[in-house]
Amino acid sequence: MSDSPLSGDAIVDAFFAELQDMEGVDKALAEKLASLHRDKKFTQKEVAASLQSLREEALKNG
Repeated sequence: MSDSPLSGDAIVDAFFAELQDMEGVDKALAEKLASLHRDKKFTQKEVAASLQSLREEALKNG
């Protein structure tokens, strides 16, 4: 890694790339959030809809 500072975009990209591997983070949630970020759909509305979808799926699957 170089000594030059990372841009804000690079830091956020790295965070979402590593989110699934972070201890204590739900894998399905991490995948969904990373997908929203990657698809440039990381908005309050999209995150809320995704969380609701994950909740409904979890309830359905027991």
